Amino acid sequence: MEKTSVSAMGGASSSSSSKFVPISFNNSGAAEVK
Repeated sequence: MEKTSVSAMGGASSSSSSKFVPISFNNSGAAEVK
């Protein structure tokens, strides 16, 4: 779920992505590790 959310946000919402950029990377890494 986390990975999909991050991908969708990064590709769909540019505005929101900019705010989620730092959190996205952290969540993405954690999600991938898991």
